[in-house]
Amino acid sequence: MCTLFFAIFVAFMAVLSFAPDCFSAQYFVAQQSPEASDENPGTSVEPLRTIGVAISMVKEGDSIVIHEGVYRERVQLPEGKSHSPISIQAAREDGEYEEVIINGADIIDNWERYQGVDAPQDAGIWIHRPWTHVWIGWNEDMSHGAPPPIGRSEQVIVDGALLKPVLSVKEMEPGTFFADPKETKALYIRLQGDDSPDQHVIEASVRDTLLSAPDHTIVRGLVFRYAANRAQHGALGVSGKQVLVEDCVVEWTNGNGISIRGENFILRRVTSRNNGQLGMGGSGKNFLIEECVFQDNNVKGFSSGWEAGGFKIVRSWGAKIERCKIVGNHGPGIWFDIDNYGGEVRQC
Repeated sequence: MCTLFFAIFVAFMAVLSFAPDCFSAQYFVAQQSPEASDENPGTSVEPLRTIGVAISMVKEGDSIVIHEGVYRERVQLPEGKSHSPISIQAAREDGEYEEVIINGADIIDNWERYQGVDAPQDAGIWIHRPWTHVWIGWNEDMSHGAPPPIGRSEQVIVDGALLKPVLSVKEMEPGTFFADPKETKALYIRLQGDDSPDQHVIEASVRDTLLSAPDHTIVRGLVFRYAANRAQHGALGVSGKQVLVEDCVVEWTNGNGISIRGENFILRRVTSRNNGQLGMGGSGKNFLIEECVFQDNNVKGFSSGWEAGGFKIVRSWGAKIERCKIVGNHGPGIWFDIDNYGGEVRQC
């Protein structure tokens, strides 16, 4: 009798533990749809416009499907549970992901011609106010990991190409920018050919983290681009247990493309390229990095003897790096620093 009761109890608990999956919901975000509104319920017929609203609606076991577009948002996923993770992914059609870009930059307009006495003669310098973003406030020179301007976090992008940062108006040549959030609280640009900003699409990074993935979450098919993150701080943060990141791209961020911290997480077919300092960095336990690409990182020129290049792992146990491509980085391709145990690198 006791054995039968125990068997019934175990079966009941098993059903109960998986019950959230029976009631999981799927929310759709479709920025470009004429039907999209953040007042909608988030169905495929009545989709939401922004990811943030979808995030506010999900619970354990739910998923978010995002249709193509440039989403200028910072995404913080809530935690799921081992039997009911929370997932976020790009929509797929005929097996291909739609292009979903999580962008850390906003389009900047309202430029005025600058003609201060400190400007080079006949320079086409333009100014935008107010500009008050201080990303590294604990250091007087607003830099971390390298002297300014390398160690600072600002990014300005013109027609998809990064401008070069300088530290004063006097230093400005065509193709440069100067950010002064403390004194003049202004952003200065000088374009190639001394062009007017009206002839171009100008963006500036205003978010440092693009997506954070905590315990029991799944991220698939997204592109992360242009974060004002500092060195050692990932634009994409994997910071929990049993996280899966697949088929994503992290590119042209100011600092570290991907930060890892946690255990039993997987990065599969992820590309991290052209980031300012590092493709990936962090620590963890029993994790797998599989079929990933780390390419052309450290474009800003951080010291390769400090931390720059493909990726750097510290304080890890049981790390597995398999079938990855690490090429063209300005610094070490793979760097196992302090306190790493039981790691394996295979077929890379």
